[in-house]
Amino acid sequence: MIDIFDIPVYYISFEPVPDLVEELKQVGFNEIHHFKAIDGRKLDPSDLLEQGLITIRSYDDLMTSRSQNSGLPTTGAVGCT
Repeated sequence: MIDIFDIPVYYISFEPVPDLVEELKQVGFNEIHHFKAIDGRKLDPSDLLEQGLITIRSYDDLMTSRSQNSGLPTTGAVGCT
C-alpha cells in the first residue's frame, strides 16, 4: 500500500509560499517542490506563434477572441499551461 505522504507535492505560484510549505509539512508531507508561475499577461502571441509554442488557431483565438469554447481565451491560459 502506498503512503500518500511519501508522494512528492508540487505547487505553482509566482513566489514560494512558506506558510503553505509549513502547513504541508505539519500534516506529514516531506517532499514539497515549488514551480515558478509564468505571467501569461506578459506573453506576446506573435512570439509564441513564431517559437512554435502555440498553433495558428490559438494565435487567431488570442487575436480575435475565440470562436469555440474549446479555444484559447487569453495569454493567461498559456501561462497556466
